[in-house]
Amino acid sequence: MSVDAPAPGAKPSTEAQAQGEPAPAPAARPPPPPSRLADAPAPIRAAPAAPTPATPAPPAPNLAGESRATTYGGPAAAGDKDWVFDFHGYVRAPMRVGIGERTSPAAGQGGTTFHRPIVPDDQYLSWQYTGRGSDWAELFLSVGNPIVKGTVAITGYQFSDAAWVNTDAQFGIALGYLTLRPDLPWKNVRVEAVVGSHWNRYGQAGKYDSGKYDTFVFGRTHVLGYRLRGEIDISDITLWAEQGFGTHRPNPSIYNSARFTLLNHGHAGLTYGPFSVGLHYLHSYAAEESRDGAAAVNGITANPDNQPDGKLDVFGPEARLEGGPAGDLYLAYSHISASHAATVSSAIEVLHSQGGGEFTLGVMSNYLDAPRASGDTTTPSSQGNGSVDTVAGQYEFHVGRVVKSLAPQDFTLYLFGMLNHVKSDDPNLDGDPSTPKSSINKVKYGVDGVADILPWLGAAIRFDRVQPNSAIPERSFSTIYPRVLFRTSFVTHELISFGYTRYFYNSRSCDTASDPTGGRCAQAPAAPFLPEGFGATAANQTANTRGAPGFAGGAQLPDKGVVTLEASMWW
Repeated sequence: MSVDAPAPGAKPSTEAQAQGEPAPAPAARPPPPPSRLADAPAPIRAAPAAPTPATPAPPAPNLAGESRATTYGGPAAAGDKDWVFDFHGYVRAPMRVGIGERTSPAAGQGGTTFHRPIVPDDQYLSWQYTGRGSDWAELFLSVGNPIVKGTVAITGYQFSDAAWVNTDAQFGIALGYLTLRPDLPWKNVRVEAVVGSHWNRYGQAGKYDSGKYDTFVFGRTHVLGYRLRGEIDISDITLWAEQGFGTHRPNPSIYNSARFTLLNHGHAGLTYGPFSVGLHYLHSYAAEESRDGAAAVNGITANPDNQPDGKLDVFGPEARLEGGPAGDLYLAYSHISASHAATVSSAIEVLHSQGGGEFTLGVMSNYLDAPRASGDTTTPSSQGNGSVDTVAGQYEFHVGRVVKSLAPQDFTLYLFGMLNHVKSDDPNLDGDPSTPKSSINKVKYGVDGVADILPWLGAAIRFDRVQPNSAIPERSFSTIYPRVLFRTSFVTHELISFGYTRYFYNSRSCDTASDPTGGRCAQAPAAPFLPEGFGATAANQTANTRGAPGFAGGAQLPDKGVVTLEASMWW
């Protein structure tokens, strides 16, 4: 997969947002690689026409190397005419309506209510996420030649004309980097260098994207630095290796425990026909001094000046088989090792988590810590210590590959799942504070069937089961998502879908008498989607901002149903 697509960003939540910090961002599934036609960029400008007696000669073109509009420029260089402009992008625009109810409607009120969905699985940076995100757009602008290319990426979410102008949701120029691919004398050897603010993805379950859960088993990097890659073909085998290094600067809010973080990562693998394997290791670490004004947050009870340096390591193997009629299979195992990781920022985004302790978006809040009240610094936490062992997989089977007479119609079956075994220094994670440490399992799995009926029409239905904590089954839930699909051709760039998601909760609400802490029912994400998602209140975000609807008697009930009309396109 090319590195020319940016990483969707995310902003802080919970305690930080109470001080005016921005809301977390939904992430987008990166688009599949462009078609061959789109891979052929057009020249920046057409050559000027030859002068004729009726047409005066045009002025000489202002070559890129003779720029007078940019801050920095230089003399014209040999080969400037070979430089071309390239433009790719992706847009996803879902209309999502949550359906709620009033238990005791007043005069003039109906029993059914409508609002932005209040559901446990719509925060991208939450383990409970099932791949159904909000609006998102990204634009990639490049200029270069076959040897070197410069790219800038513009990203953002929350289309302001249909909502309100939220400057925190418009990320602006998110990336800027150079890609170099030198022309070597050996045709079986290729090298590539990327330098600047860029990202790379490791452990994506999908053939063209990050899979049905839209996450990365080993990590997506968010750094400014470099990456080197080399490939060599030996007969029918391709061997490859990568190494990179970079830095990430965290949000300086006093409510963020993360500090300046360095990332060093190495990877190797081989491809033999339809079979490929890879081995990955990413090591992120923070050794910055405590900053002026730093507070004890994220469950850290020690003086920030004495907080140990943090580390977050991820390593493991993956394998992929594009099996033709037998289907496509992806399997991966990863081990996350966290040591005082509260100070590690989001240089790595791994398994729905931004770094170790990036506000409540990191591995600590998603895996290692039990939920705590906002501002609680007395209840014991993991202190950023623990581990997560993950097995993840996705299988894709096309009936049309077996029954050739079915073409161009097809039926595609997807099976996918993830198992996480968590060990944590938080004694409360398993619901039994009498034990000094905790050990739990997190499991989610699903199936999605897609029927291509006509060139312009398809139908699909998806089922998900989500079990966030094996020790507390009341938090589990399931979803069924039937939908109708519209497009202009069987294989195309755009898709419009219309569907309805039905939610089934083991326990939709907590029994306040037997469960005063409210932990034995469906839980909001550790970082609620602000300002109006499940778990958002007026107290955990910017002052004078309304929270989510649906609170009754002090509790917020998640929706049972959500209607979605979504349009998406990549180019």
